[in-house]
Amino acid sequence: MPHSRSLSAAPPPAAPAPAPAPAPAAASAALLADVDYVGDVNQNLVCPICFRPFVQPVTSPCDHTFCAECIAKALDSQQPRSPSGSDPDAGSGPRRAHGSCPVDRRPLTASDLTPASIIIANMVSELRVYCPHRAEGCPWTGERHMLASHLGTSCDLAWRPCPLSGCPERLQRSAIAAHVRECAFRTVQCDLCGESVLAAEAEDHRATCPALPVQCPDCAQPMVLEVLAAHHESCPLRTVACDLARFGCTWTGPRASLHRYHTESCAYVAIQGFFVIHERQMAQMALENAELRQTMSMFDAKLDMLAKQFDDLQVSLRDVGPPPMLIDQMSREMQMMKADLANINTLAIQQDVSLMSENTRLREEMQSIRTICQSIQSQLIGLAIEHRKAAASKFSNGVSAAAASAAAAAAAAITGGVASSGSSAASSSQSAPSAAATAAASASAAGAGPGPQRPAPPQGDYQQQFEQRFPRSRTDTGTKL
Repeated sequence: MPHSRSLSAAPPPAAPAPAPAPAPAAASAALLADVDYVGDVNQNLVCPICFRPFVQPVTSPCDHTFCAECIAKALDSQQPRSPSGSDPDAGSGPRRAHGSCPVDRRPLTASDLTPASIIIANMVSELRVYCPHRAEGCPWTGERHMLASHLGTSCDLAWRPCPLSGCPERLQRSAIAAHVRECAFRTVQCDLCGESVLAAEAEDHRATCPALPVQCPDCAQPMVLEVLAAHHESCPLRTVACDLARFGCTWTGPRASLHRYHTESCAYVAIQGFFVIHERQMAQMALENAELRQTMSMFDAKLDMLAKQFDDLQVSLRDVGPPPMLIDQMSREMQMMKADLANINTLAIQQDVSLMSENTRLREEMQSIRTICQSIQSQLIGLAIEHRKAAASKFSNGVSAAAASAAAAAAAAITGGVASSGSSAASSSQSAPSAAATAAASASAAGAGPGPQRPAPPQGDYQQQFEQRFPRSRTDTGTKL
């Protein structure tokens, strides 16, 4: 009887990952189930169950031959079932398929089946078949036992998984070469560092490649990405914060200006020791607070354990009657534990309150010291301005007095020379240098004379102001500093 049923060679859906290859026998049975045969097939080689040529033929004791899969399904369908549909023999060891032969209804079990004779197996293997992809254009025909080799090695229309690891695509053999050249799972080499990466990750790798040429965003110095992070730690133009920023300094600027200019004028540098002592005290208080909390937790656990033991003892001695002394002793111990726990809670609360009070006081002192520093800075600036004004005024007054004295001496010498005679001219000429000398001396005295004096700065103002602001904590703070 001819069999002209053909296979549709539609491509299977892409799976997330290639499924493991089945066993050779199972793959052969699935492959030959729907294959088309060339010409008519001998009816002696046809299974009486599926009406197809034998696939893995087996023979029963009554000399009937079937496909191995067909007779196994037939015997399984004859097994008795419970009303719920389950197998009553399930769970009692290996199930033994028993039933009857589909042809003559003789008793038959799976263990009675034996492989068919080699002649029958060879005859069905030599049947000529078409390629399953005949409808797509494959012209191959050949013996049935050669079909698996044809599909595995030479059929261009057979669907195969992509040979690249991790790729879930399945495609025809003729398209595999073109797919591999464009597959996202192929390996490419980075042109910067030479590292081999997947094509799908090439762009991401290039963006973070250690050999990527970059520039420092601060100083524009060219370098590679691998050393950019280390360069940021030493770049002189990198914007950084003051070393005392954790204490409140808000300065930010280039790293080169931090120690060269800012550190000399930072108001927090002078009281850095105070900040360090304050920070150390806070850390010590936090450590003590944590230890107290841990101790309190241990007491809580011990109290819970004692309470549980007390409850268990009450339950066990409920009928017998507990000894009064033992109950009183445990009660006293529980009361002592509760008192200790209450004391620990009180100490913890006092420690927290003390910590908050000390923190508030230190903050107030820091603010006051900061205000005093600003006031001192303002007074120093005012004194510098007054000193410059006094020096300028002194210089101008000295020059004016010297000029006036010289002019008066010159006028007196000229008037005396005109009124005197020739004899007295000599004496006048002798007295003229004396007058000039006198004028010069006057000018010198005027220039060297005392100018306007700036008032001496009050020496005790800063100390009095500091003592008024800190009447109690000044001595302790100065000692710590």
